[in-house]
Amino acid sequence: MNQKNLFLSVLFSFISVISFSQTKHALIVAIGNYPDPAKNKWKVINSVNDIPLIKNALLMSQQFEEKNVQLLVDAQATRQGIIDALDKLYESVNKGDIVVVHFSSHGQQLEDDNNDEIDGLDEAIVPYGAAFSLNPDKYKELQAGYLRDDIFGDKITQIRNKLGKDGDILVILDACHSGSGTRDAQT
Repeated sequence: MNQKNLFLSVLFSFISVISFSQTKHALIVAIGNYPDPAKNKWKVINSVNDIPLIKNALLMSQQFEEKNVQLLVDAQATRQGIIDALDKLYESVNKGDIVVVHFSSHGQQLEDDNNDEIDGLDEAIVPYGAAFSLNPDKYKELQAGYLRDDIFGDKITQIRNKLGKDGDILVILDACHSGSGTRDAQT
């Protein structure tokens, strides 16, 4: 084999390794210290305790790089903050990458707003700042502050599709009523 062919062979091998390497990304969301529990009706929970457990498992056991692990904690995890973090995650991933998304928070069922749920209820993540009311009319107004399964599922599907057949995504929802958060996510 002449030097030119050897050089090209090594170059193409190097490019192949680079193009097929997987990067591991994670988004960890922990919402437990909800503001004004007496007014907003969401009790404080110990979601922040999950952060070191999940993060250390990813860094130590799964060789994630710290720079690729994004955290949203309490006040950072508003509805818009979560959407922005999922969009940022989408922008950072490539075909073939590995993604972990973990939520520890309250969850809630809401009246289905687009008739796509068999049971008539959407499941939702309760972001920081979301409020609850026993008054049905007031509660309908407050629902705009929740992250419904439809929006969350769409974001996860976008990431899944960008990862392609060689990529993987794991979604962990540690919240009440999280059932259809990723149900029927399409590739």
